[in-house]
Order: sequence, then structure tokens, then C-alpha cells
Amino acid sequence: MRTVLPLLVLGSVILFLPSTGDAREGGPGPQKPIWAPKGKTDRMLYDKACALQSRMWQHLSPEGLLIVRHRRGASGADLSHDALFRSDACMWTGCYMAAQACRWSVTRDPDALEQVRFLAKGMRALSDVTGTKGAFARNVGRPQTPGAGEKTIASPTGNGQRFRPDVSRDQLAGLTLGWTMVGTLMEDAALRALAAQQMRDIAIRIYQDKMWIRDHLGTMTEYGELRMNIKYAPFIRNGAQAAIGLAALIAAADLNPTDAAVARALRRLDQKGWDEALAHQNTQIAATVNSSNVHMIAIALAVIGRSAQRDGRPAHYAKKGMRALRRATVGWWNAGTCACFLLGQMPNDTPRLRGEIRATLHRLPAAEEPRTLVRVWRARRAAPIDQRQVSSWYWTNDVTLHHEWKPAAKLGPEVIWTGADWLFAYWLGRAAGEFTPLVGAGAKPREHHIPAERPVWTR
Repeated sequence: MRTVLPLLVLGSVILFLPSTGDAREGGPGPQKPIWAPKGKTDRMLYDKACALQSRMWQHLSPEGLLIVRHRRGASGADLSHDALFRSDACMWTGCYMAAQACRWSVTRDPDALEQVRFLAKGMRALSDVTGTKGAFARNVGRPQTPGAGEKTIASPTGNGQRFRPDVSRDQLAGLTLGWTMVGTLMEDAALRALAAQQMRDIAIRIYQDKMWIRDHLGTMTEYGELRMNIKYAPFIRNGAQAAIGLAALIAAADLNPTDAAVARALRRLDQKGWDEALAHQNTQIAATVNSSNVHMIAIALAVIGRSAQRDGRPAHYAKKGMRALRRATVGWWNAGTCACFLLGQMPNDTPRLRGEIRATLHRLPAAEEPRTLVRVWRARRAAPIDQRQVSSWYWTNDVTLHHEWKPAAKLGPEVIWTGADWLFAYWLGRAAGEFTPLVGAGAKPREHHIPAERPVWTR
């Protein structure tokens, strides 16, 4: 009883944390629904998608990674070098690969297929560079100066590459979504086999490491803990970490349906109640409901929500978790999260999800725009998307920070917004059956292709 009582007290304190003070960093809570603007059409969104998509090859490194922030006019060697200073390259490349698989599924554009193949090469490189089966890296590249790169080390394979080894839950979420969409939406046998092998190796290693992401040397990483409850308060379920951990096993099982080891690992997690933890996202603790966490949880829940594993039991709880997150984040101008809910087949809120995605994507530009910051303030009202900080991935921005901008004379020396996050929300929404731009008699959306110039280092 002496042990249990402090835990009960601590749990009560956590459970009823007020939504003021430090907790406000988590977000403003639900807002009014956002509806699509009048006079704006889905064809306009498609035209914007064409403009953004046509430039995306310029942001892919020779290794096959999406580099969301890099020197303007970068060459292949520049992008490879700049990748070493982008610690989330694994996460965003996985998300972008998922978007391109979704694009292929609805358009059959040959360029989408080529992008998926190239990005799959990059995602595989993140595993190969570690020299350890089942381990993966945050980034990989070749420095232009010896030892360059934020917290990077030389690859043990001796190929001259460097990588950052301290992988996290966020990286795992993006990686899992990417391989899941490749393995389920692509018809290419080689791509499907690669997705299955990659997810099996990674998921089995995480399970054998007791659901903690470790680096290539077996060391626990700082943000690699995967739990189905809260430390020191085991009676409170932590759906955030449970969703990301379980999604990797679910994906491995979906892509390897006859693998006994994967099935056994998933069955044991099920027996421990991991699927039940998916319905509890700790939305009663305001500090945990921030855009970055919500986005990564939504990605993981989308993977699980689409699965038929364990007779649909995990998917059932994942959809409950999505509804809990959605109730807490209505009106956040977060098209990426809303698209994950659509793709994950969350019931009961489709019209409002459509409206928020449309409003957000119409409001964002079709290209990076030069502007200067005037002032910043924090408010309980969610900032409209065009009042957020300029970011390489808008869906992870703090929604309570408002920014006033004025036009600038020219862009800075770095590309700071590629539009990959816009395309993520758009193509996931299209794969979920929304926003089809070409309708009516004679319309053939699957035959509408986007011309894109491919730089030499990606060929």
C-alpha cells in the first residue's frame, strides 16, 4: 500500500493537470471547425500540387533522402552534405515516400513510380549504413569537409558515408508509414519485397530489444522508449508511444503474413494489452497534445487503422484513438494530421476533415515566398496556417504561436520550405478518396501526369 499510494497520488496529479501555465505549450485545445473557402475548387488544389510536385526531385539527395532544408541551388554533393545536418531525414523521407506511393495509387504517374523507387533506395540506405540488421539511422550523407554533420559518425561499412545514430520514435513513425504504403499500394514485386524485409528486420529487432529503439551498437537512444503506459503511473495508458511501437509490428505482420516470428511477437503484445492502449492518447494532459506529437501519433494510428490484424481488434482501438485526438485538435489548420485520419479510416468526422484540409491547403502558397518576420505572440486561439512560423514541415509547428509577416525583397540563402508537407496531406487525402480534381463525363484522373525535371544526381 505504501508503494501504491504515491503512484495513485501522482497519477491523480497528472490526470487533472490544468490547461494553463506550462501545459499551454501543448496546444489550445479544440477550436471551431474550419470549412473549405467558397469559390476554391479541387482543381485549384491539383494545379498547386502540380507546381510543387514538379520541383521535388531538386530536394532529393543522391542517397535517396528528402532534404527539407538545404542551400539554395544545391548540387547533389551539396544535398548529400546538407543531409548530415537534417536529423529528421528518416522521418520526412518516410512520410514523403508514403505520399508518393499514394500518388501512384491514384494517378499511375510514371514519375511517382520512379520517385518511390528512388526514395526506397534512400530508406534502405538508412539501414545499410549502420552495418547492423534491423538498425536504422536518422540521416546519411557524404560530408564535404572531414567529420561534418550534426552528431554524425562514420559508417562502419567503410564506404565514406556518415550518419546520425540516435534514432527516435518520430523517425520510426515516418519510416513505418513509408514502408507500409509502399508494401500495400505498389504493384512492383521488388518494392513490395523490400518493404516487407525492411519492416520485418526493424520490427523484430525493436521487439527483441523490449520495445526500445536502440542504435546500431545496441545502446538505448534518448527518445527511443516505447511504452503502453506512463512511467511511475502504470494504470494510465500512453497511447502516443504504444501507437508508434505497435504500428511497426502491425506493419511487419501485414507485409509478412506467413512469418511466424512476427505473428508471435504481435500476439504477445496483444496479450499484454498494447492494442487497448491505443484508445488513450492522454488528451487530458494538455502539455502532451502538441502538433509534433499529434502528427506522429496520427501517422502510427493510420497504419494500424488500415490493418485487419488480430481480426481488426487493434484497428478498432486505433480508430478510437484517432477520434480522441481529433476531438482535441479540431480547427488546428493541420492538414497532414487530418489526412492521416482520413487514410486511417476514422469514422464520423469526414466532412469536417475534408473542410480543414481544403482550407489549409488553399491557404498555403504554391512556392516558397520571401517574407520578413514583424512580431510573434502566443494566444489560446490556433494560428491560421499562414500565420505560423515558416517551417520545413508545417504540421509539426506550435499552433499557439502567431506570426505577423511582411513581404521581403528576396529569398534567403537556404530553401526552408519544399512543399513536401503540403504534398503529404494532398496525396494521402487523394488516396483516401477525396479531392479528385477531374470529374464528369470523359474525365480520366489516372491518366493525368505531372511533368518533372529530374537532376542528373538522381538518375
